[in-house]
Amino acid sequence: MIKLLASLSALILALTAFVFTLTYEPPEKVFGGQVGIPTRVATTSTVQVGLQDDALLFEPTGGIAYSCDSRIVTTKAQAIVINFAGTSTSTATSSLSSIQGHIQLASTTVVYDAGIYGCGYWGALAITASSSVIAATTTVTITETR
Repeated sequence: MIKLLASLSALILALTAFVFTLTYEPPEKVFGGQVGIPTRVATTSTVQVGLQDDALLFEPTGGIAYSCDSRIVTTKAQAIVINFAGTSTSTATSSLSSIQGHIQLASTTVVYDAGIYGCGYWGALAITASSSVIAATTTVTITETR
């Protein structure tokens, strides 16, 4: 009798493990990469960001706003302000100014985690803190990882 109970218990345990194995689905990737999972550079390009016109830095890949792990922005000699909630128009937003958005200082590289900042449309505008003569545009290097 004890051998029968032990055999039945082992069979039930094995069937339960088998059912869980068949029905397991990994968690859906919503925003950002999963911890411990490697990510790869998907795209890299440069964008001209001006003082007067908003520039579109990123747009959702394939129209999906949660398809990246992170976005990396590198500025040169001029700071920019980034808007993380742009639209699908040619510019990120019609109301972006030097007092709205997230300021990224000149000569910096920042990795923006998609879990915090999202993967939607991002726009940028060059800003300056002085009245000295500066370039009308600055080149920004952008990279997206997936």
